[in-house]
Amino acid sequence: MPDEILDLICIGAGISGIAFAKFYLDIHPECQLTILEQDSCVGGVWSSNAPSFYGCIEAKHVTTYLEDYIDKHIYNGSPLRGRIRFGRNVKTVQKLEGYWVASTQNIHSE
Repeated sequence: MPDEILDLICIGAGISGIAFAKFYLDIHPECQLTILEQDSCVGGVWSSNAPSFYGCIEAKHVTTYLEDYIDKHIYNGSPLRGRIRFGRNVKTVQKLEGYWVASTQNIHSE
Protein backbone atom coordinates (compact mmCIF):
# COMPACT_ATOMS: atom_id res chain seq x y z
CA MET A 1 0.00 0.00 0.00
CA PRO A 2 1.45 3.40 -0.92
CA ASP A 3 2.09 6.04 1.70
CA GLU A 4 -1.07 7.86 2.62
CA ILE A 5 -1.78 10.79 4.93
CA LEU A 6 -4.88 10.30 7.07
CA ASP A 7 -6.37 12.34 9.88
CA LEU A 8 -6.92 9.30 12.06
CA ILE A 9 -6.60 5.53 12.05
CA CYS A 10 -8.41 3.09 14.26
CA ILE A 11 -6.80 -0.29 14.81
CA GLY A 12 -9.42 -3.01 14.85
CA ALA A 13 -12.99 -3.33 13.55
CA GLY A 14 -14.35 -4.96 16.66
CA ILE A 15 -17.23 -3.51 18.65
CA SER A 16 -15.01 -0.87 20.29
CA GLY A 17 -13.26 0.17 17.07
CA ILE A 18 -16.54 0.55 15.20
CA ALA A 19 -18.11 2.47 18.10
CA PHE A 20 -15.09 4.80 18.29
CA ALA A 21 -15.18 5.49 14.54
CA LYS A 22 -18.94 6.10 14.60
CA PHE A 23 -18.83 8.57 17.49
CA TYR A 24 -15.78 10.39 16.13
CA LEU A 25 -17.37 10.71 12.70
CA ASP A 26 -20.61 11.98 14.28
CA ILE A 27 -18.56 14.99 15.42
CA HIS A 28 -16.10 15.17 12.49
CA PRO A 29 -17.90 13.69 9.43
CA GLU A 30 -15.28 14.94 6.96
CA CYS A 31 -12.37 13.34 8.82
CA GLN A 32 -10.13 11.05 6.76
CA LEU A 33 -10.56 8.10 9.14
CA THR A 34 -9.53 4.55 8.27
CA ILE A 35 -10.09 1.40 10.31
CA LEU A 36 -7.37 -1.25 9.95
CA GLU A 37 -8.61 -4.79 10.59
CA GLN A 38 -6.47 -7.92 10.34
CA ASP A 39 -9.44 -10.27 9.93
CA SER A 40 -11.65 -10.63 6.86
CA CYS A 41 -14.78 -9.52 8.71
CA VAL A 42 -15.86 -7.15 11.48
CA GLY A 43 -16.44 -8.14 15.09
CA GLY A 44 -13.03 -8.67 16.65
CA VAL A 45 -13.31 -11.40 19.29
CA TRP A 46 -17.02 -11.59 18.41
CA SER A 47 -16.46 -12.09 14.67
CA SER A 48 -17.89 -15.06 12.86
CA ASN A 49 -14.28 -16.25 12.43
CA ALA A 50 -13.66 -16.32 16.20
CA PRO A 51 -13.90 -19.52 18.22
CA SER A 52 -17.38 -20.06 19.65
CA PHE A 53 -16.61 -20.12 23.36
CA TYR A 54 -19.00 -17.39 24.51
CA GLY A 55 -21.89 -19.20 26.18
CA CYS A 56 -24.31 -16.29 26.17
CA ILE A 57 -24.54 -15.47 22.45
CA GLU A 58 -23.22 -16.87 19.21
CA ALA A 59 -20.57 -14.72 17.56
CA LYS A 60 -22.30 -14.96 14.18
CA HIS A 61 -25.19 -12.86 15.53
CA VAL A 62 -22.83 -10.09 16.61
CA THR A 63 -21.09 -10.16 13.23
CA THR A 64 -24.44 -9.99 11.41
CA TYR A 65 -25.48 -6.97 13.49
CA LEU A 66 -22.16 -5.18 12.93
CA GLU A 67 -22.16 -5.92 9.18
CA ASP A 68 -25.57 -4.23 8.92
CA TYR A 69 -24.43 -1.38 11.20
CA ILE A 70 -21.35 -0.46 9.13
CA ASP A 71 -23.45 -0.35 5.96
CA LYS A 72 -26.12 1.95 7.43
CA HIS A 73 -23.85 4.57 9.04
CA ILE A 74 -22.74 6.98 6.32
CA TYR A 75 -20.45 9.98 6.79
CA ASN A 76 -19.56 12.46 4.07
CA GLY A 77 -20.98 10.04 1.48
CA SER A 78 -18.98 7.05 2.69
CA PRO A 79 -20.36 4.22 4.84
CA LEU A 80 -18.23 2.90 7.69
CA ARG A 81 -17.61 -0.23 5.60
CA GLY A 82 -15.83 1.86 2.98
CA ARG A 83 -13.41 3.08 5.64
CA ILE A 84 -12.36 -0.41 6.79
CA ARG A 85 -9.29 -2.06 5.29
CA PHE A 86 -9.58 -5.77 5.91
CA GLY A 87 -6.55 -8.04 6.02
CA ARG A 88 -4.23 -5.32 7.36
CA ASN A 89 -1.88 -6.30 10.15
CA VAL A 90 -0.40 -3.27 11.94
CA LYS A 91 3.30 -3.97 12.41
CA THR A 92 4.50 -0.72 14.03
CA VAL A 93 3.24 2.70 15.07
CA GLN A 94 5.81 5.39 15.74
CA LYS A 95 6.10 9.17 15.81
CA LEU A 96 8.44 10.54 13.13
CA GLU A 97 9.06 14.24 12.55
CA GLY A 98 5.80 15.26 14.26
CA TYR A 99 3.61 12.68 12.50
CA TRP A 100 2.38 9.28 13.59
CA VAL A 101 3.39 6.60 11.10
CA ALA A 102 1.74 3.18 11.00
CA SER A 103 3.44 0.36 9.13
CA THR A 104 1.06 -2.36 7.94
CA GLN A 105 1.22 -5.68 6.15
CA ASN A 106 -1.45 -7.10 3.87
CA ILE A 107 -1.85 -10.57 5.36
CA HIS A 108 -3.99 -11.94 2.52
CA SER A 109 -1.49 -11.42 -0.28
CA GLU A 110 1.86 -11.92 1.45
